Amino acid sequence: MLAVIHDATSGAVETVRFSLTQYGVVGIWIILFGSNSVLIPELQVLASREDQVAFDFKKATQDESNMVAVAVMTPSEAFILGANLTDN
Repeated sequence: MLAVIHDATSGAVETVRFSLTQYGVVGIWIILFGSNSVLIPELQVLASREDQVAFDFKKATQDESNMVAVAVMTPSEAFILGANLTDN
């Protein structure tokens, strides 16, 4: 039990140390309001020396944004269409 608590605490300390090292004082805000699912790939791309990694990351991000836009627009368009229909 104590080993699990120690691992969780040391993980949190490492996260704070890493964020402060990489981002400076702003790292505190990134820890509080950021998402690790975004920060980890971002740091991997920034640490990479290959241009292809950055291009792949950009393409994946754009593709995901397009999927979200389509998913949001379809119900919105249906609602607008339904609101404009009148009973005769």
